[in-house]
Amino acid sequence: MMEKLTDEALIELYAKDKNQEAFTTLYKRYLPHVLGTAMKYTQSKEDSEDIAIQIFQKLYEKTLEENNIHTFKFWIYTVTKNAAISFLRTKKKENTIPFDDFMENTTFERHDDNHKTIEWTEEMLNPYFKELKNEQAVCLRCFYLQEMSYKQIIEQTGFSFKEVKSYIQNGKRNLKNILKEKYYEHNQ
Repeated sequence: MMEKLTDEALIELYAKDKNQEAFTTLYKRYLPHVLGTAMKYTQSKEDSEDIAIQIFQKLYEKTLEENNIHTFKFWIYTVTKNAAISFLRTKKKENTIPFDDFMENTTFERHDDNHKTIEWTEEMLNPYFKELKNEQAVCLRCFYLQEMSYKQIIEQTGFSFKEVKSYIQNGKRNLKNILKEKYYEHNQ
């Protein structure tokens, strides 16, 4: 019987008296839609399932009561899309280090022992990337400038996890040494 009701009728039943059958019907009807939409953004079955659980849990707890939802299908798509994008942003922040942190507190001593902090931009660094080994330059650009995770770099380059980690660590050290050397050449 519930399966024949419209989304709006099910929402009304649930919002009015917490009708579990109405919620379950909406859940069954839209779970594949939510999973598919989340998968489109995350490219991960696990992440998509996590997002779906969060959405339906919030939906169950309060959303249907608080929102005036006119078209449930459009509404659930928008909520899922936003949740997936938010999830990816959070995941990206957890897996990457912002470029600003790369050069944070990078100071180069002048010959008179005064310190000068340099704000490095991507354009300023491009010539120095050319002095690194290609693998190091590729991994540094991916990790710091494109804010890719190790996993994404591995997928794009074909390098192993150990190689990516090594190229980033050694590349960072070498880049700092190159920058320090070039800075001294211009300021002596």
